[in-house]
Amino acid sequence: MWDDRCMNASRDHALRVAQELIGVIDQARWDARIGSVRELARRAGMTHTSLNKRMSGEVVFNVRDLAALGAAVGVHPAELITRAVDAALAGNVVQLHPEPSYDPLTVDLANEPSAAEPERRDDESGDDHA
Repeated sequence: MWDDRCMNASRDHALRVAQELIGVIDQARWDARIGSVRELARRAGMTHTSLNKRMSGEVVFNVRDLAALGAAVGVHPAELITRAVDAALAGNVVQLHPEPSYDPLTVDLANEPSAAEPERRDDESGDDHA
């Protein structure tokens, strides 16, 4: 029988790693001398809006995000994750959202685009286009 404390500890650790990943990516951006998140998004082939949602913790990074961002900053994606895990284990979590009203480990299917809707993206001006 699984002990609820073990499951909660695993979930808490995963949340800490997800939070630390934001700081790790931001530090890698500075180390790569990329001055803005907008420029990082451009180099990673992401929209500025998409990257901002991830950097704010509103949306979690996925494998494709980490691969693109890792290539942009010159750090292997596995190394980004390792750094985040190390920081989480050290207890150096930066609280971006003291009382998060969301769970970054839960997929929100209500906000996923349907096949009938065209995909929306922004250009460098930040305006949405259908």
